Amino acid sequence: MEFGLLQEETEIVFVADLDVWFTNVYRYWHHRGFVTVFVSSLAHVFTLAFTIIFSTFLFAFVDWAALYQCKDEESCSFVGSYTRTTYMSDPTRYGRDILALAYIGVFGVYWLWSCGAMWFSLREAWEIRRFYELELKILGRELRTLKWNEVVMRLGDLQRCGRAPWKAFQIAAGAVASRDTEDIEMAPLDSTPDTRGKSEGAVITAHDVACRIMRKENYLIAMLNANILDLTLPLPMSLAGRSALLDTSAARARLTKTLEWSLHLCLMDHIFSQRFIIRRTFLDDELALRRRFISAGLIHVALVPFVAVFMVMHFFLLHAQDWHDKKHYLGPREWSPVAQWSFRELNELPHVFEKRIAASREPADAYLKLFPQPIVVALARCLAFVSGAIVTVLLALAAALDSGDAILLYVKLGDRNLLWYAGAASAVFAISRAFVPTDEEKNTSVGVDTPRNRTSHAHPGGYNAGDNTTDMDAEVIMQRIAEHTHCFPEEWRGQAHTHDVRDAFACAFRYKAWLFFDEVTSVVFAPLVLCFSLPSSAPTILKFIRDNTVDVDGLGSVLGHSLFDFDTYGDTRYGSPINGAKPMERGKMEKSFLNFTLNYPEWAASDERSAHFFKNVKDCASTPRTNPSDKEADRFVIKNAFRPHCQYPTDELLGLSFERLDQYAASKKAARQLA
Repeated sequence: MEFGLLQEETEIVFVADLDVWFTNVYRYWHHRGFVTVFVSSLAHVFTLAFTIIFSTFLFAFVDWAALYQCKDEESCSFVGSYTRTTYMSDPTRYGRDILALAYIGVFGVYWLWSCGAMWFSLREAWEIRRFYELELKILGRELRTLKWNEVVMRLGDLQRCGRAPWKAFQIAAGAVASRDTEDIEMAPLDSTPDTRGKSEGAVITAHDVACRIMRKENYLIAMLNANILDLTLPLPMSLAGRSALLDTSAARARLTKTLEWSLHLCLMDHIFSQRFIIRRTFLDDELALRRRFISAGLIHVALVPFVAVFMVMHFFLLHAQDWHDKKHYLGPREWSPVAQWSFRELNELPHVFEKRIAASREPADAYLKLFPQPIVVALARCLAFVSGAIVTVLLALAAALDSGDAILLYVKLGDRNLLWYAGAASAVFAISRAFVPTDEEKNTSVGVDTPRNRTSHAHPGGYNAGDNTTDMDAEVIMQRIAEHTHCFPEEWRGQAHTHDVRDAFACAFRYKAWLFFDEVTSVVFAPLVLCFSLPSSAPTILKFIRDNTVDVDGLGSVLGHSLFDFDTYGDTRYGSPINGAKPMERGKMEKSFLNFTLNYPEWAASDERSAHFFKNVKDCASTPRTNPSDKEADRFVIKNAFRPHCQYPTDELLGLSFERLDQYAASKKAARQLA
């Protein structure tokens, strides 16, 4: 019995799939209780059903040809005359009707699958609710303020009392000790903290839980960090080199929701057996992986028209109210999916990642506002003035004259009445205003206390990219962003004020409308990536998994980097006490270890390697700065890097530590080049 943990208050039913169970325990906490899970699931199913029904009605039952003939009061009729009550009765519409029927069939099946998934998730959430209330003694109202760390500690207390629904740390009937023919044992690891085989009496820790919940995601994070996955568009040799724009577009990595789903379906869901061990058949069958990618690509081709229509309809319905209320037609800026996966650390649960990414948006917006575009702003002001004048005059006519509404409806300019022009001018005005900075945006950097802010009243013209003070502001803001994203590429240091860095940054931090455009175009491009680019990566993917998977008794096969093994994956450039044989790019493991320790201070890695790493981080964070912009950044953090009674960095140091690690690595590289 996998779920249904407590048949009676005194009887414990051991769970079979600990990965799924811990994931459900976490999701229950993340959603803050059963009621939230129930309401959000019901709302999702209802929204999906409404989108399917409404889009089907618009495309299959509205007589658009007759509606286009509605020009004035005489040629227009009541609503019912523009809707169809029969189906497959007009031979001239057979093709459209068949497509509509296929659309209903495809998304009807998807809706039924969503209903089934909702039922199972609600059943699991109900069982987890009983576990929370009966065993952990946590009521629904407590979840609103309870931290995840406290839930993990209560799980440990439950295990000490012998009430945990898992058998110590043995994996489902001893999967590590006795493997079947489809499982393959990877290299064991027994010399680093928290990675040794778990003994019968070992108590669960936050690291153990995170390794289980993030077992698959850790592989995706590591492969993206190592550039293992080819997510670029395959460009024919006849087109390569002919257009710089085409080459740049093809070389840009794409990881949209459809591609992410395909990666999980073709790759992640096939790595492990039911006992959390790497499948021998998976590692030995490169051809099968290629076939899965190609099959997923062909399925995408068959679903292109239906998925594209559904995505456009859903996006429009989702954001129409925001467009009307906030007049932000391009939407707020958001990190692209590739950027978010690049920023995410190993073993980082969603609530931790969401918190720091949300904190990065304000300084990211402030950074882009340092780069005014005078030509675009001038054109936008002109369009806003003209369109605003047109709207004002038309609305004034409608309000001042008794027949104002008739003027808007029946007076025509070309083939359109004045009401249409009023709506079009309103849209142009709203879009134009989005490109015109406000006085506050011109004179301040949002959320950043810089010398420019304190003297902005003396510079009414706003930021000037050629001003030395602005150069320093750009560097300071970029450091603030790096506090949250944990990413400050070496080639950007000292160049944050340049438009090359600005353009590269803007490609990662894009308007939501552009991100949606990427999603829609990915419906067309995803088959190419799946059929050509990713199959060529199959040998590298399998080699990476084979070389970087470690078996741990009690956990099963996990990504070696997620165990924070400095001996194998350490990089002294980022504070590691030793250079490992396989260091990660850009200090990913060191940053992940520091991030995990700061978010779970009760989790202790007290070995010599960890102590040495923390000493290096402390020395790095307390090193005096010489660059003026660096000194300015230090004003935002507490100078005392460590509390006297704690061996771990304080929460206030978290951002500075990550930004300093990147700088530390750059300085060590420069020192080696000089030597």
